[in-house]
Amino acid sequence: MIPDLRVVEVEEESAPQDHAEPEVFEAPEQGFNPVAFAFGAGAAIAGAALWAAILYLANYQTGWAAWGIGGLVGFAVIAGNGRGIVMAAIAAVLAIGGIFGGKWIGHALWINEIVEQTVGESSQGADPRMIFDEIQRDSAAWNAQSKPVSDEDLAKFMLGNDFTEARSADQVQSEELEWFRNEAAPELEEFGAKSHTYDQWMDEWREDIRVAAGTPLDGLIEGLGGLDLLFVGLGLATAWGMVMKNTQAEVRAVSRAERSARGKARTGRSARTTRSRR
Repeated sequence: MIPDLRVVEVEEESAPQDHAEPEVFEAPEQGFNPVAFAFGAGAAIAGAALWAAILYLANYQTGWAAWGIGGLVGFAVIAGNGRGIVMAAIAAVLAIGGIFGGKWIGHALWINEIVEQTVGESSQGADPRMIFDEIQRDSAAWNAQSKPVSDEDLAKFMLGNDFTEARSADQVQSEELEWFRNEAAPELEEFGAKSHTYDQWMDEWREDIRVAAGTPLDGLIEGLGGLDLLFVGLGLATAWGMVMKNTQAEVRAVSRAERSARGKARTGRSARTTRSRR
């Protein structure tokens, strides 16, 4: 009986060691993360601004920029501890927003530049204010004419208001008379009816040029070729894949740590059991 009592005493002394607190390993959270979203949104905005600058300043489009924006957004979401399918999907959406947002802004800047260039070229170096005053005088003079206007009176009007390069009224060509009646006269009548201020006239002029140049959406759609769509897809896939791969890597790391801890625990219990039996 004495040997049995010694074994019991050893087991009682070593029992508290078997009830040690196990090490806890937490799996990465995989829901919506506002910090990761903010990081990703900031990266998408930065990427869009950079691409817009390239489009506007260098007048150069490259699909690599779309891929780069996807990688930038994916990295930012990971840096904000974004994990799981939800944040991977959000990263992909943010990447698409950055890609198309950059192209949109770039085309909008380009259209504004076209408008100002066209205004400058149409002015031929003259002050737009002087052009406005001249149109205003011509409009007032034309609207003061008794209608209908005969060809002879029209030729005199065109000659007196610099609408022709002819040196006398009888030298004004019939094509010039037709052009004035079909194009110039309606514009002068419309100008007089609107009673525009200078600022209103300039705004309307710019808007007419902008409409002729097209909208940023038009430029966005026209610029989407097969290769562009390929790089857009790569950007989306990169943002999604980076977040998902990082999540899977962390889950595997936690799983390995748990298995290692369980293995150590089993080894410790086996060693204590062996010592107690001795």
